[in-house]
Amino acid sequence: MSPLVLDTFKFFKQYWRYLVLFVVPLALIEHFAFRNLIDLELIQAAQTDEALAEALAGQFPTLATLELIFKPLIEGVVITATLSAVMSGALVTRVVLNRLLSVSPHLLLAFALRTVLIVFGLLLFIVPGVYLYLRLILMPVIVVDKSVGALSAMKQSWQLTGPAMGTVFIGLLQMVMWVFFPLFFIGQVVPTGAAMFAWAAISAVALATFDIFKCRLYNELSKGS
Repeated sequence: MSPLVLDTFKFFKQYWRYLVLFVVPLALIEHFAFRNLIDLELIQAAQTDEALAEALAGQFPTLATLELIFKPLIEGVVITATLSAVMSGALVTRVVLNRLLSVSPHLLLAFALRTVLIVFGLLLFIVPGVYLYLRLILMPVIVVDKSVGALSAMKQSWQLTGPAMGTVFIGLLQMVMWVFFPLFFIGQVVPTGAAMFAWAAISAVALATFDIFKCRLYNELSKGS
């Protein structure tokens, strides 16, 4: 396990209670909205690829809106909390929320721009999308840390990750192996109903480690810039 990944888990162990406070309410609201606004039965009932594509197309505006609202907020609150703890050695809820509110418009735009570029890259035989994700992984961290716009954050992320692609790729691959894969396989056997809400909260807190990793990576790469 790389030092960056170890450092990520150490930070998570130290501050996980604060992350629960910040992340879980947003994750539960997102899960509730998703289950009530997205017609899952229509999607599950699709018998052909054409029917599935039609069902997904009909749900896309709602799904995209939910993603655009909640994902940047959850990602932003974890990054803001992590940077705040790193800089001051403590987490103050008021400071974190004030900082998050001040950069929220830039975070939303950065998330939308990054998502469009990555999806476009994935459509070009997967590899370009993965490459773009690795190069743009630091965009939200830079937005929060420097209060810059999406385009400036994209440029700076591109510059920082360019010379360190091996470090970025290996670290992210280890995070996927240690966090995402276990969550994915356990999630396949979680029953429906109330248990799904509990699992949504647990998953959101665990996946917050990816945003902590981005912050630790940003701090490491910024030292040499």
